[in-house]
Amino acid sequence: SQILKWVSNVAPRGLYTSGMKTTGAGLTAAAVRDEISGGWTLEAGAMVIADGGLACIDEFEKMRDEDRSAILESMEQQTISIAKAGIVATLNTRTAVLSATNPKLGRFDPFESPAKQIDMPPTLLNRFDLIFTLQDVPDREKDAQIARYVLEAASDPESKKPEIDPETLRKYVAYAKLHCKPKLGPEAMEEIMNFYVNLRNK
Repeated sequence: SQILKWVSNVAPRGLYTSGMKTTGAGLTAAAVRDEISGGWTLEAGAMVIADGGLACIDEFEKMRDEDRSAILESMEQQTISIAKAGIVATLNTRTAVLSATNPKLGRFDPFESPAKQIDMPPTLLNRFDLIFTLQDVPDREKDAQIARYVLEAASDPESKKPEIDPETLRKYVAYAKLHCKPKLGPEAMEEIMNFYVNLRNK
């Protein structure tokens, strides 16, 4: 949760939402009746608002299946197709999605596949390019370092300022998005192609 909140603040166009209080319409778009004219209008959801940026969705496993499935098209096609209250539209959702979820049993089992431990349908899980597991392994030395850091930060917040402040980092990311256009060389393209073919055959 802390990683997602921090990243959404640093991203030039970041948005944070919690899965427990988010609906499918809240992620995509909702049809709302205008009280004055009586007509219907579309109100953009989180994925549409974050277009061109980053959408951070916390507690993804606590969302209802039908609400989670609302972003399937968005993660694959980068668009949302809406047909509500006589309004038919396609909205852009060219956004990266960073989500966090808890394992089914509370802790990850190192001897079991992560995919089996995440309470998410395979169709949705496959939409994510990368999956990382964060394991809380007790370690006296590391736990002492963390506890010391938190206590020092609480007693003297000025002593724990980051080396690069978030505002400067946000500007750096925005500049990189505008001006850095990396290109794939032939060797990299061959490597990715071979990896994809091997993965498909498995």
